[in-house]
Amino acid sequence: MKRNELGPFAPDDSRKISGVPASIKVPRKVRGCGFTLIELLVVIAVLGLLAALLLPGLNRAKEKAQQVDCMSRQKQWAMAFRMYVDDHDNLIPREGYRGFGGVQWDTWSMVRGRPASATNESDDIWYNALPQYVGVPSAAEYVFPLSKHKDFYRPASLFHCPSAKFPPDRDIIDEKYVIAHFSIAMNSQLIEYPHGPTINFDRIRDEESRTVLFLDNLLEGEKKVHVWQEYEYWGQPAAYADRFSARHSGVGNLAFADGHVSWFPGNKVVETNPDSPLRGGPIMPPTDIVWEPKYDF
Repeated sequence: MKRNELGPFAPDDSRKISGVPASIKVPRKVRGCGFTLIELLVVIAVLGLLAALLLPGLNRAKEKAQQVDCMSRQKQWAMAFRMYVDDHDNLIPREGYRGFGGVQWDTWSMVRGRPASATNESDDIWYNALPQYVGVPSAAEYVFPLSKHKDFYRPASLFHCPSAKFPPDRDIIDEKYVIAHFSIAMNSQLIEYPHGPTINFDRIRDEESRTVLFLDNLLEGEKKVHVWQEYEYWGQPAAYADRFSARHSGVGNLAFADGHVSWFPGNKVVETNPDSPLRGGPIMPPTDIVWEPKYDF
């Protein structure tokens, strides 16, 4: 019988395949190794569970990093404050455009002042006077063109806390009167009528380690420490306890006149005792935090 009449292989070729030695075994066809639907659903469920467990921790780590970044920014402003004092006969920078401690919102036109005049009335405001000491543009440099306003609010801007969330419509006002918002503000109680438009740093010197220079400033939409905190002019360039923001998961940062920066829970900065007439404002008498300088000398 001919070989092709016995089937594919002759008896003496039963251990050979196309010239492959008989000592080498040819594997059988392997079943497909793809996931079944049930296996895929199990994997997705496990990944979802891991994400649910890990994301809160990652968010907390991100919030902590932003808080530390904010502390670093306030420390730079506090250092710039002291350098300004050294260069200006011991006088401190002003809090805002209006003199004698009268602080409300500052419009962009106020921030810019009158550059053509011999003495620009906005040059000695902290947001224009201090940036040169930390190597960043002054607030006035963001005024024109109007497209630069968005750069002022970028998270990397030293003027702002990286955790700050600004109202989306902050610039939807007549262009001439648009408001400049600040998430880090100077202490508004350092200069008060009739003392001003600035004061001597010696009024602070005895309480340097407790006197606030800068703070996390409350913005529209942020949760208040106490419901009686101020309800208007959020984001003004100077503020104190009634506008303190505990935006870092219930705590906020304060920079002090000796250069150190600390974080405090909201109820350690803002009076929350329901029986206190100062609720929503500063805690009195002061312990770790002093807002006002001495005026009795």
